[in-house]
Amino acid sequence: MTANLFPERTVRQETEHSRLCKRALSFLNNTMKCQIAVSEMSYGREIPDAIGWRWNDSILIECKVSRADFLRDKKKASRKEGEKALGKYRFYLCPPGVITPADLPPRWGLLYAEGRSVKKVVFPVGYWMNYGTWEQFRHEPDIEKETCLLVAIARRLRDGCPFIRDRL
Repeated sequence: MTANLFPERTVRQETEHSRLCKRALSFLNNTMKCQIAVSEMSYGREIPDAIGWRWNDSILIECKVSRADFLRDKKKASRKEGEKALGKYRFYLCPPGVITPADLPPRWGLLYAEGRSVKKVVFPVGYWMNYGTWEQFRHEPDIEKETCLLVAIARRLRDGCPFIRDRL
């Protein structure tokens, strides 16, 4: 009898965090009209909960299920004002009340997951990213990290990775 060298992938139980990440991915695809969006894709040290691109704009969504999780996240080096990180525009997505508008770092937006929808709590006003108050939310993205992530996505698509999906 031979042992199976490649055991089947174990099915992970869906958590509240993974449900929020799926909601964030849907928001990027459907509301923000991103051409490319991925959720929980690791490449190197960072694992963005959800990130999408629409032309030359990138949108990062960090999902938080508890206040303690949010407070830990605020201490990351990439969250400090002026630090380059993923996302030209950055938002937190959480259940209502976990994060309040007063808790937000400068230029971050806030989204609440309510039922099956996403409510825009702190969000730019204007038709699109170059109009209205979008400028007030803009960050300096780390173009090198974003390029590495896009290359990782392209490589996985080329290799037929079954875990990359373009729509939910």
